[in-house]
Amino acid sequence: MDFKQLEYFLETANSKCISKAAKKLFVTQPAISQSIKSLERELDTKLFNREGTNIVLTSSGEIFYKYACDCILCIDTAVSKIKDLQAGKSGIISIGSWNSIGLEYLPKLMKGFHKDYPNIRLDIIQDEKQALFSRLNLGTIDLCFARKLPENSKFTKLSLPNDYLVIIGKKDFFTDSNDCINIASLKNTPFIIKKNLINSLTALCEKNSFQPFIYCFCDDLNTSVMLAKAGLGITIIPKSYLSEYSTDCLTVKRIAELNKIKECSILYNKSNISSSAKLFINYLRHIQQNHSL
Repeated sequence: MDFKQLEYFLETANSKCISKAAKKLFVTQPAISQSIKSLERELDTKLFNREGTNIVLTSSGEIFYKYACDCILCIDTAVSKIKDLQAGKSGIISIGSWNSIGLEYLPKLMKGFHKDYPNIRLDIIQDEKQALFSRLNLGTIDLCFARKLPENSKFTKLSLPNDYLVIIGKKDFFTDSNDCINIASLKNTPFIIKKNLINSLTALCEKNSFQPFIYCFCDDLNTSVMLAKAGLGITIIPKSYLSEYSTDCLTVKRIAELNKIKECSILYNKSNISSSAKLFINYLRHIQQNHSL
């Protein structure tokens, strides 16, 4: 098994067509077909099925696809780190996040950094939490957003400003004109809420002798905001997200009893980090010391 086999396999899987993959890779169709057949013989399994004019991954192919992507990522990371070492101020910073944790900070953090280092590219990797921690440990990503430092880890933590939760929705849903309202005023109001907040919200409502009206579970903040804009309910989001969305048609409130602080940090592995990421960490520490973070 070699790099070209992985490259041909991945492009064929993405294109769902050998001729399209061949055209994109500037090789012949027989070359790709032969490479895939060789790969299937080596793995002793079929990787593709034909569906009409397309070819699609088999169950085995889907498993192999995920790990092939990781292999290519490792190789790309190695190449970029070598180039980074040689060039100094150019390269790639790969940063991991799950459930969009921390991504609300990126526009502000990267804006000033990009002015100073325009040739450094940013790669955002989204995956499950434990998978990202494993990648961080191996060095296939440089940084990772997290709520807290994992137990028994050797990662270094750089804390970002604390955030707090706000509630947004159409004006008609709020009977209280104050900026900070009580949860009791939201009885029978439809909520669009992330699953990790349901226990906190339910406990808070039960203290006030009612059950929350959950209209929709939604873990994607962009979708939650769109549903709120459509007038389907109210949603709870970190305040920092307000700068990312147009809230002209929405009312923003704080709930007096829901003073939950959202902590966020950037984690990194001192022994396995690219020069570009080190520049970024130094940049963050500098603006943190100047109280602009």
